[in-house]
Amino acid sequence: MEKLHEANYFQTKVYAILKTEFLDAVKAVSDKYLDESKKALGEGQHMTVMTGTYAHEESIKDFAEYVSQTAWNILSAQGFAMEHNVTYFTEMWTQEHKTGSAMDYHVHGYGAQISCFYFLDV
Repeated sequence: MEKLHEANYFQTKVYAILKTEFLDAVKAVSDKYLDESKKALGEGQHMTVMTGTYAHEESIKDFAEYVSQTAWNILSAQGFAMEHNVTYFTEMWTQEHKTGSAMDYHVHGYGAQISCFYFLDV
């Protein structure tokens, strides 16, 4: 009888940290962009609403710097030669999901190495 061997070559690490000090500032920017997106979509029940990018907003600069530095630290700890590199945002946006919404499998472009979620409401 053949014996099937199992190996884990492509594991995905998930990191989590509780950082509530950025919540008010990010939520204010997020709400502003969500309102704009909802106006553009018009009336009706939308399963998912997504905003435009807002990584450039000055009021969340400290949050953006914290996330970018944390990403640098993670990549460095994973063994990447980061001493002559910087991390930066390619995009930052909000998604509002209603019950029953889903997220299809997808890949982020532009050389993105890390994706981050900051949950504002659950």
